[in-house]
Amino acid sequence: MITIISQYPNRNNERDGMVQRIAAIDNLIKEKERRYLEISLRKNWKGEHILENGINVYRLNFFTYFFLIFKLLTSSDYIYVHSIYNSLRIFPFYYCLKNIITDLHGVVPDELRMYNEKNKSRIFEWIEKKVMHHSYKLIAVTETMENYYTQKYPFTKNKFLCISIFANKRAVPQNLRCRNGVVYSGGTQKWQCVDKMVELIKETSNMYDWVILTGNPTYFHNIENCQVVVKSVSPEEVVRYYENNTFGIILREDDIVNRVACPTKLVEYVQTGLIPVVLSPMIGDFYRYDYKYVIYEDFKNYKLPNQDDLNSMREYNFNVLKQIMDKTNQNINKLKKILAV
Repeated sequence: MITIISQYPNRNNERDGMVQRIAAIDNLIKEKERRYLEISLRKNWKGEHILENGINVYRLNFFTYFFLIFKLLTSSDYIYVHSIYNSLRIFPFYYCLKNIITDLHGVVPDELRMYNEKNKSRIFEWIEKKVMHHSYKLIAVTETMENYYTQKYPFTKNKFLCISIFANKRAVPQNLRCRNGVVYSGGTQKWQCVDKMVELIKETSNMYDWVILTGNPTYFHNIENCQVVVKSVSPEEVVRYYENNTFGIILREDDIVNRVACPTKLVEYVQTGLIPVVLSPMIGDFYRYDYKYVIYEDFKNYKLPNQDDLNSMREYNFNVLKQIMDKTNQNINKLKKILAV
């Protein structure tokens, strides 16, 4: 039995990047008996135990249902925790259980500092250190993240497996792509640099055909006098927009949060043949493998590669993604062996 500490991925939350990661890991271990444990420190006072797609999902308050949580965890072969945020919810058990695998997702203390949450950042810095000490295995989404943590905590070197965001298929580039078609797919969080993207749209709406795919379409209601398509669509529909356009917007600042990240949208852009448009190219392992992109200023000034160069960039990026996925697949096999899947 594997107990997974996170929300259960379903149709209601499938657009969230973190949930897509959770769903991908779940798909890896679908042959194994597993259950989901959603723990709250402030809610779920009455508790809930339901079946979703044949999976036991528990939604419990940590204090009210401490002994049930203890029973569920101690009866598990392995406990798989998604993110340091969820580590907080079972934190005392890290000291007494030796079968906890922590999937880091990101660098939580640094993310909190980005939002000026200094006190929370200090708390999670301490939690992170303890999690590093007491986890049986640690999962990083990029080699860059693994290197960052092994330099910060040298004792973790033999604990890490690097499992990137999965790319399950490669789309064949379409000859009918809109030459000036631009897609942004994602949320409106601070690290997405959405305000800068809105400025870019206003400056270039006469040059490009913009499509924004987001779970928060009302955020973009103030883009005045711009011919922009703003939609909230299912993941299946998103791919169709990717395959019909040429460029994918992914604006990130040059900071540690982005340097170690593996954004789901960047993987999706590359595997469907979109050319990334970047503010800083230093995004996870794609930069390590020297991926091809169009820089923000060139895009704004319509200094674009010609069609042959675009095709070459696509092919090069497909190969970069393949190299990343080859290493990921090796570590997936190691994880499956550990979990006896």
